[in-house]
Amino acid sequence: MLKVIGVSFIVYAAEPHDADLLANIRVQAMRESLEALGRFDPERARERFLKSFACEDTFKLVSGQQILGFYVLRDRPDHIWLDHLYVHPSAQGTGIGAAVIARIKAHAVSNGKPIRLGALKQSKANAFYQRHGFQHTHSEDFDNYYELPLESIEPSTPVFILKRAEPEDIEQLANLRHEAMKDEWAANGLTDYALARRHFFEDYKPEATLNIALDGELLGFTAVHEYQDYIHLDMIYLHPKAQGQGIGAQIVANIKQHAVQVSKPIRLGALRVSNSNKFYQAQGFNFTHNVEFNNYYEFTPEPVFQFETAAPDNFEELQHIRYTAMKESAEANGLFQHDKASEIFLSEYAPEKTRKILRNGKTIGFYVVLNHPDHLYLDMFYLLPEAQGLGIGSKILQQIKTQATTQTKPIRLDALRISRANAFYQHHGFHLTHSEGVNNYYEYAPKCSKWCLEPANSSDFDLLADIRQQAMKENMEANGMFDHELYRQYFKDSFDPASTWKVMENSEVLGFYVLWDKQDHLYLERLYFHPNAQGRGIGADILTLLKQQATTQTKPIRLDVLPNSRANPFYLRHGFELVEERAEEKVYEWRGSGLR
Repeated sequence: MLKVIGVSFIVYAAEPHDADLLANIRVQAMRESLEALGRFDPERARERFLKSFACEDTFKLVSGQQILGFYVLRDRPDHIWLDHLYVHPSAQGTGIGAAVIARIKAHAVSNGKPIRLGALKQSKANAFYQRHGFQHTHSEDFDNYYELPLESIEPSTPVFILKRAEPEDIEQLANLRHEAMKDEWAANGLTDYALARRHFFEDYKPEATLNIALDGELLGFTAVHEYQDYIHLDMIYLHPKAQGQGIGAQIVANIKQHAVQVSKPIRLGALRVSNSNKFYQAQGFNFTHNVEFNNYYEFTPEPVFQFETAAPDNFEELQHIRYTAMKESAEANGLFQHDKASEIFLSEYAPEKTRKILRNGKTIGFYVVLNHPDHLYLDMFYLLPEAQGLGIGSKILQQIKTQATTQTKPIRLDALRISRANAFYQHHGFHLTHSEGVNNYYEYAPKCSKWCLEPANSSDFDLLADIRQQAMKENMEANGMFDHELYRQYFKDSFDPASTWKVMENSEVLGFYVLWDKQDHLYLERLYFHPNAQGRGIGADILTLLKQQATTQTKPIRLDVLPNSRANPFYLRHGFELVEERAEEKVYEWRGSGLR
């Protein structure tokens, strides 16, 4: 990961959904230069970029989950055309541009072509490119043109990029995984390579997988899943020839930055006999427990903020925060009457509804949520620029989303059309409903609008028994349990609708769970999903709800799992600890922090 003056980033290949955000960054970055020419037209600047946008030529500069900027390289027959290089104003002056130019130079040398580009005449970019060796070739009406001859570029090592995997990549990734892991599998006595390959094919999710590539060559891949209360680093594999070059450390550092920004821990597993153990420990991961062939680790970011209800005399302080946080976006949208905005804020200020955000005793932002009968309205949400990018906004938004889920209400809000807030809210699941004037309007529908819990009734038995059989068939047979009718009868004998909850989506039953409220603990007897509903994170979300219930009741959760079931690593990833091993089952327990 490139690091410049404290700012670290990784380069990702752009995806179609990035177009609007990158267009906004372009507008923000170009504004000063275009105003100097008297040509600042944000809509025109956006349209021109979107018209020529091509994912295969566009590369994002990403720090954690933040996009700091981007560049566009067009491969011409006799040169490489640097069509765009924009860094958001908040990240300018940190050396990001210089780091990007260095990697573009390495790309040019690798391809044996010079680099050419154009820059607005009144732009500071002219001096920037000249400092980096570009030579002025000619000028036209509004632009200066430059070239960096191939012979003047010093050789350097090209840098990898991350690119979203495709479904058709599965064979190549499975082969690379085998090359990366076969020695360690053998060292752990795991030599059923066909089974390992089959499991990979079953678990493969291209939407969560990123290929690690260098000049078109696949070096490795990584898969990361973000759940409500943690991030799971599912896998990171590098071909043996790409190991030992710091690539893994750079990728893990970026995932840790993401964890800090969203205030979530990272969890992962590594084979007991593996160099990965020392690697993750060196990256700040702490060993938590081990089960069979695996060690489990966690990286926990430090808490970064607290809340406090505002007081009437906080108005001036909060107005200054609002002005500082909004000034750039307001002016980008042609809103220069800051005194009028201050008057409106004063007239609407309700300290009892305003939550201040504090860090190390200093107020760094505030937000206001209005609780209407049919929705929550996020009326205001501001952070000082120096508090942005630390994951504070993401953590607070997650808390508001949890409130919305609890109350079964959507969240609504508005954001200025030209503002990085649009990408922020879209990243967190908000959908644009309409635009009006200078504002975009968004809504977030809580998860219960996609899937909900309903109590079971006695007529549900056959359907739930079928789901159980479909979900358990492979694991039961792996444990020598082939008499499905016998186990169906066992389920029927113990079936209690009062303790059974169905997971519903559009009137379809996706799965179910059975929870018994014992005197000293909650017993999760069953949690099953139809195979078509697995892998969507619903099980993880239900465990989060059950943990909340257990915490409220001050009780642990206990459950048991077949010894050879793939549910074992699932519960371990979610913080359950193995407390007892029996011949026919393994017993797990989860205890909230108040019970430890």
